[in-house]
Amino acid sequence: YGEKESREAEYASGAERFRDFLADRDLRLVDVHDTLLVFRNSGTDLLPSLVTRKARSGLSGVEFSLATPNSTLNVSSGGFATVALECQVGNPMLDNVQAQLVWQDARGRTLETRLLPLGYGLWPSTSWAADEVVTTTFTLAVPPGATQGTVQALVPKGYLALNGWRSAVPVIHEDALRIGSPVVLTLQR
Repeated sequence: YGEKESREAEYASGAERFRDFLADRDLRLVDVHDTLLVFRNSGTDLLPSLVTRKARSGLSGVEFSLATPNSTLNVSSGGFATVALECQVGNPMLDNVQAQLVWQDARGRTLETRLLPLGYGLWPSTSWAADEVVTTTFTLAVPPGATQGTVQALVPKGYLALNGWRSAVPVIHEDALRIGSPVVLTLQR
């Protein structure tokens, strides 16, 4: 869909059109369940506290920067952990960059792999200025037995596959563009 020339402008403007849709209907982000967003036309808008944008000098010689101010995550008794991902684009020609999260157990076995939508998909990296840092705060369900996670920026290439646990999961091709070094997240229970 997004690769057809006739759809390129429509695809590129999707996030802006969605933000306009929310504003026209006075919808606010009132709850987040993992990466599922709940919007209503009443209540306090959580979006300004979950996605922040601030100025910082541009990157020099780096395509994309992904970091976290705290790489040790406390897992709640309910199995959730909060992580803030600070990202900055140095190459505006990159397609919509996402973060890939891989949860692992103590033996290094992969328990779950998933994509995290930077800016919750409402501010794709293609719309970021080179001199701004976009911080997205996620509160994520941590699989039982996970002892660490790794997060890496990538330009997704793949497809969705049906799964018994979720309705669909992304399958990322091995030739997807991975950017920078992974950030290791240590879990404390």
